[in-house]
Amino acid sequence: MNEEIEFNSEMALAYERNTRNSVPTYDTLFEMVQSYYRAKMGEKEASLLVIGAGGGNELSAWGTSNPK
Repeated sequence: MNEEIEFNSEMALAYERNTRNSVPTYDTLFEMVQSYYRAKMGEKEASLLVIGAGGGNELSAWGTSNPK
């Protein structure tokens, strides 16, 4: 059971599509989480570790509006 899986662009697209089908509010969740962080932390500089990030959508959703 030690099968190695290579996560390629085709698998990434399937993951993206399946996630959005499974969680209809997927994109809205990023906005809600960012609002929560803003309310708790304000503009303080912080680091965030995302475990099991899948396609890394957190980075594109939060990165540009949170450069620090």
